[in-house]
Amino acid sequence: AGADAVEAAVLANARTLADGLARLGLRRYGSDDPAHASGIVTVEADDPEGLHAHLTARGIALSLRSRKLRFAPHAHTPPEALGAALDAVAGFGRTQV
Repeated sequence: AGADAVEAAVLANARTLADGLARLGLRRYGSDDPAHASGIVTVEADDPEGLHAHLTARGIALSLRSRKLRFAPHAHTPPEALGAALDAVAGFGRTQV
């Protein structure tokens, strides 16, 4: 596939995830400027620890750093996995009591 194809896939997956998280109300940490694009998507949430626990319990791979959620989709991450992550984030508020 080559490095250019891998980079394009990583950036496309990161953009898909970042856009979906933004639609769900999570604030992106860092720049949205395409000139500074990255395969890592870091967001701020009202309850980052709770959301992290919710997502990891559902098999979503991410890390919690300085109270920010850090996602790093790969070139081989299928669209279904991105959708599952977004669905899990969307379900977080509905599962809280």
